[in-house]
Amino acid sequence: MANLPLNSGFLDVIDGLKDTIANNINCHNIGRILTYNGTTNTATIEILQLKEWYNKTFQPTIISDVPIVTFGTFNARITMPNPVGCYCVLLYMDSNIDNFMETGEAHKPATGRKHSISDCIALLTVDCQINNKPLYDENALTLSNTNLYLKLYEDKIKIANKQQDLTNLIDKLLTACENIITVADESGGGLNPESKQAFTDLKTQFKELLQ
Repeated sequence: MANLPLNSGFLDVIDGLKDTIANNINCHNIGRILTYNGTTNTATIEILQLKEWYNKTFQPTIISDVPIVTFGTFNARITMPNPVGCYCVLLYMDSNIDNFMETGEAHKPATGRKHSISDCIALLTVDCQINNKPLYDENALTLSNTNLYLKLYEDKIKIANKQQDLTNLIDKLLTACENIITVADESGGGLNPESKQAFTDLKTQFKELLQ
């Protein structure tokens, strides 16, 4: 049987049907965190990608109670400071996850909804060209928080902030120890003023760097 030609009207209907299906399936998206609840580790998130439908643009609704994914296990994990304003990747689950969020067990979906914005989780954080991000060190595992950072290299560790570097402080401490000179006083000994001041300064600098 010969293939029958498809007219343009039929193809337009098929294309419209595909667009309708695609526009109603949520898969992944980019969001921005508006508020954060540290007790539940959930956030209210603004979806940043607008939807277009028949040449009209629609602003997606703001979604609340979105679980934030953290790296770790039950007893140990990496937590982040207040993430408000950060960009995130939104992952939409295949079906309703309400029962899992309540029990943490194998579950039957509470409703028949599929790929809904009500069933998404968020991964932090996504970098774009304008957000404030630290320089990426390709040679170290880096943990950073505003002005403080910890770098783990293959054979060394670096802890520093904008004012102090732990390696330099230790070097100053050892130098001060090397330069200790005792002086006579009523109790029979002590530090000379220069050495005493060096230790006082180091004490202040260590407090600025270490908790």
